Amino acid sequence: MWSLRHELSTYADLGLDLLEEILTNVNKNPTIANQFYTQYHMRILSEIIDVMTDSFHKSGLKAQIKVFYILVHVTTTNMVILHLSRLLIRFLPISHWT
Repeated sequence: MWSLRHELSTYADLGLDLLEEILTNVNKNPTIANQFYTQYHMRILSEIIDVMTDSFHKSGLKAQIKVFYILVHVTTTNMVILHLSRLLIRFLPISHWT
């Protein structure tokens, strides 16, 4: 995930391409996809949104959108069943809920 924020666009683009390939391969097996996304979906989504809205990383916007699309697609098509309440509780500290 560190490559997404790299200041050299070559490394950031390489990281985005690799992430897209990983997500594509993970999505081929529903059991693995559910396990993978339960662990990493919110973290990857948060990183992608953060980089997409950062004006410093504009060169990789097309690849960022591809990864963002995959993350949204797996949840909106019920390809992956995520228990969002558990993910949010694990992802956000308790102080955010009060």
